[in-house]
Amino acid sequence: MKEFYVGDRVKVKDGYYKKSVIGQLGTVKYLSGHDREKAPAMGIEFDKSVGGHNGNGYFNGKWGHCWIVDNEYVTSADSDFPTIVIITDGKTTTATMRKGRRVLKEATVSLYYKDKFSLATGAEEVLKKLFGKSSKVKEVKRRAKPGEYIKIVNPVYSFNRLGDILRIDGIHDGCSPFVYGKNHPRKTTDDEDEWNYSIGMYVVLENYKPQEDK
Repeated sequence: MKEFYVGDRVKVKDGYYKKSVIGQLGTVKYLSGHDREKAPAMGIEFDKSVGGHNGNGYFNGKWGHCWIVDNEYVTSADSDFPTIVIITDGKTTTATMRKGRRVLKEATVSLYYKDKFSLATGAEEVLKKLFGKSSKVKEVKRRAKPGEYIKIVNPVYSFNRLGDILRIDGIHDGCSPFVYGKNHPRKTTDDEDEWNYSIGMYVVLENYKPQEDK
């Protein structure tokens, strides 16, 4: 027997004695008994008037729209299609695919600390990730090029932290990648010094694309 919860959308099946509720859609407002899976009946507030009551003291519903129906005559009215909900806190955007109360899959993308938040970009990127269409980020041990992003794996400088992600601003003498001081998360915005990064301090994040404001 399907387990129902208060708030579920349901429909009454054929065979029930009260003809006016058959085929009607409604919302579960009350479950009799303490074991919801074995509850013999439920209180439903229907979308339309069914010549019923207002909950008969078990719950407060709209007059004429409510009735207590045996579980065996109730079926779920949830859509056969899943729903996708996207939420964000301005730094992390999450997409959750659900079918009824069941989570089918979930994906999350994070805002790069130097970028300005964009809901449109965050939603676009998280949907790509949810459906597996985004390019997979690879961590590669090689010399970084200007414009590429690196992740710190050996924090030598005091202002670096393990896992920091930085964008390479240029190359010294054709071989030493550097990042301006102002582009570090824990440096002042007017620091124009060029801090060199050698192989062993970082890995290159291939295919890494931070959110950008459109």
